This record gives sequence, structure tokens and C-alpha cells, in this order.
Amino acid sequence: MTLDSRSVSTRQTRERLMRQESVCGVGRVLESSLHDLRIPLAAICGAAEMLVNGDLPPDHIKRLADNICGASRRIHALLQELLSNSRGESRGPERCRLGEIALAAWESLSAHAASSGTILAVEIQPEIEVQVERSRMERAFANLIRNAIEAMPEGGEVRISGQFAAGSVVVHVDDRGPGVAPEIRSKLFQPFVTAGKRHGLG
Repeated sequence: MTLDSRSVSTRQTRERLMRQESVCGVGRVLESSLHDLRIPLAAICGAAEMLVNGDLPPDHIKRLADNICGASRRIHALLQELLSNSRGESRGPERCRLGEIALAAWESLSAHAASSGTILAVEIQPEIEVQVERSRMERAFANLIRNAIEAMPEGGEVRISGQFAAGSVVVHVDDRGPGVAPEIRSKLFQPFVTAGKRHGLG
């Protein structure tokens, strides 16, 4: 093999690896988006089932309809965010009240929570504000809340608290479930790690 042919082979190998890495990156983004889409879709399904199967008072019907509209808007926003990211665009962080984000995340799961007898307590002072991408932070709260609801099949309380500490804001999301499975604690912040869920995406 000549020097030129080795150079071509090396370049082709490098290009092939770069293409594979790019494809894997797209796959990870799609998996993450799929995970985030499941929450508003579940909210729509849960609210719709309650509307179909229940003889509900008008104020309850209005709340469920509002939940469906809100979840639909979140799906649209997530798809728009995915499209923007694919184009290299980003809205960037904005200053938000943390308590409002937590409550918005809870509202998206209120029908699911009500069906399992779960209640929410938010202990975040109104003056606590954070510089974040609001939609992503809301989804993070929604994922934690949904996990807490599923960890308490007999119902219970999800408590979200936040306070200033050493120039940062520390947030706690507590429930009465069994806690994080020991086998995944060391890998908890790796993408797509899950345990105990048949269809969990992590």
C-alpha cells in the first residue's frame, strides 16, 4: 500500500466515524425528545379519558379542557424547539420565577395526579428567580413529578421546595416513594438510565 492510498483510507475511515457519530447524536436527541413528548401526550390522554368516562361538573370539564390545550401547546413548543435546534438556533435563557415553573409543570400532570390521589405542595418564595430556558426547566420538573407520581401508586404528596444557598438556588423534589434504586444511583445523571419501569426511557 502506498503512502497516498493509506492517506485516503485514513481519511475515509475518519469521515465514516464522523458520520456514525453524527447519526448517534441525532438518535440521542430524538430519544430525549420522545421522552419529553410522552408527558404532554399522557396528560391529553388522561384528561380525555376523564371527559369521556366521567359525569363531571362544568368547572371540572373546563379545567380538563384547559389541560388538553396546555399539553397541546407544550407539544407544539417542543417540536418547534427540536426544529430550531436542528437549525442551530436557540432562544437562550430568560429570567423566570421558579415557583411559576414548578406550578406549570404540575398543572400539566394534574389529571394524572388526581386519578392516583397525589397532591402537590410547593414551597418556593415568589422572589426566587432563575436564569433558565423556561421550557426545558418546566420539562425537568414535569419528569420529576411524573416519576414521583408513579413511585406512589397508592397516592401521596409531592413536595417541591427551593431556597437560596451560597449564591445559588437549591431545589428539592420529595415524595413518599421507595427512592432511587441502588443499582442506578451511581449512573443517575447519565442519559437514558432507568430501572423498574417496563417502558422507561430514563
